Amino acid sequence: MRSRAFSAFRASCFPAALAIAAAGLFVGLMGDPGGSNGFGVVRAGSDAPPRVAEPKDLAGRLEGIHRLAGIHPSQDSAWRDFARTMSQLEQLTREYERRLASGERVDETAERARHALLFGSAMNQMDETLSPQQSAIVHRLTDELASKLICKGLSTS
Repeated sequence: MRSRAFSAFRASCFPAALAIAAAGLFVGLMGDPGGSNGFGVVRAGSDAPPRVAEPKDLAGRLEGIHRLAGIHPSQDSAWRDFARTMSQLEQLTREYERRLASGERVDETAERARHALLFGSAMNQMDETLSPQQSAIVHRLTDELASKLICKGLSTS
């Protein structure tokens, strides 16, 4: 008898509890239009400033990396070598895609190795001249850049 009474009580309380939870969620989402940062207030996910659109061209992206990493004049020679290698990689990617589009057979393994060696060598040379903080910035900012410089046919294989 006790379990039947308990089941009936629980069945009658569940809709009420659900209604209270829904009302609490609604109040939490709609309440405090002033946007205070108090406990329990639903806020936007991040207070970070909006991202500025990144340049699409390689030169613009490299210029941004140079600026954000704070490359010093004493590091400019190594930076120019790095930028030159990135330009070579971009040209190699275009050439690979042109050859692929024309139906020419291309050794993907050799192309992948070529790109990886060029990119890795350029990053290692930059790491030798950068501070650990600069190196971390350059690595973070070149992650996406590297994916753009790898032949599209190779990036998924």
